[in-house]
Amino acid sequence: MNAISKNSVILGGLMILSLGGCSHADSRQISLYNSCSDPSTATAVNDRYFVAGDDEHNILRVYSVDGLPDPVFSLDMTGFLKADAEHPEADIEASARIGPRIYWITSHGRNKDGKIRSSRYRLFATDIQITDPNQSPQIVPAGKSCCTLVADMLASPQLSKLKLQEVTRLQEQLSKKQQAQLAPKKKGLNIEGLAVGPDGKSLWIGLRNPLYSDASGKSRAIVIPLMNPAQVVEKGEKALFDEPILLDLEGRSIRSIDYQDNQRQYWITSGSVGSQMDFAVFLYRPESRNLTLCKVDFPADFTPEGVFCLPGRQMIYFISDDGTIPKEVQSPTDCLDGQLLPNKYCPNKFLVDIEKRTFRVFQLSHL
Repeated sequence: MNAISKNSVILGGLMILSLGGCSHADSRQISLYNSCSDPSTATAVNDRYFVAGDDEHNILRVYSVDGLPDPVFSLDMTGFLKADAEHPEADIEASARIGPRIYWITSHGRNKDGKIRSSRYRLFATDIQITDPNQSPQIVPAGKSCCTLVADMLASPQLSKLKLQEVTRLQEQLSKKQQAQLAPKKKGLNIEGLAVGPDGKSLWIGLRNPLYSDASGKSRAIVIPLMNPAQVVEKGEKALFDEPILLDLEGRSIRSIDYQDNQRQYWITSGSVGSQMDFAVFLYRPESRNLTLCKVDFPADFTPEGVFCLPGRQMIYFISDDGTIPKEVQSPTDCLDGQLLPNKYCPNKFLVDIEKRTFRVFQLSHL
């Protein structure tokens, strides 16, 4: 934490900081997990396990917060998603749980060059299966994968003021220069957040790009309420939306969002639309529309791509995309061809042995 404020108190040997409604015990722990380097989202399975999605691969992995760092269960979603054979990466970015079901959403954005990749336009679901309370949980695909979410957004009168046609332009013939401008970190659509709505039935979709500029020119982050997710994945019905929610995240957009049900509040990790390391954490209470900046001291190389809460635990969990972290290797052959760094280290995401790839979870006590 940063410098001690005059509102700080000591409780049980822990420093408690009151930061405009964000009270944290300065008791932090960083855990290391294996077999994944680019996690983009994680969601609680129960009070002990979480499932992580990766924006580089289509594999979902279940981990224990109290156990070993290896996944206890893995599920490759490529076949279920009917991914394009040449470009199968779905770019999974966010997830949210409603009852025994976990919804997942991909970026719905073009690739880094602004090219359309059909695999990146998916909303899908998995169901949690616990057949034996003494065994680790599993997940199975549920319903059908939806690939028409953007089309439904563009047709929705509730979302017309967002002018999403300008950041998608899916049916237009564009030059390479025009395509490049629609890359997710430039001027193209990019979804990175998903959370259950306060009603327990809808989903809140958080956008990294675009931001919404009001009449004063102030930029606000966009949350789009999806009102019928169950009908979309179970019956293939058209997605229905409510009016967008616009949040002042001090010029930042949404990188992840999770609803803490027992506190009736959202934890939001925010950052820049582009590649700048400008992260901040906010608490949002929808009933009062109160938005509070929380001071969280992440390690300098920590890239918070996801946030989740476990039921019954006074902890907030942040996951880091550690794909570019350099790893020491015993031999150049341990690194994918052409990816070895001049210092003979290998970027985490390019380790040949996937099981040696790692990511971190930052645990923060919350009172």
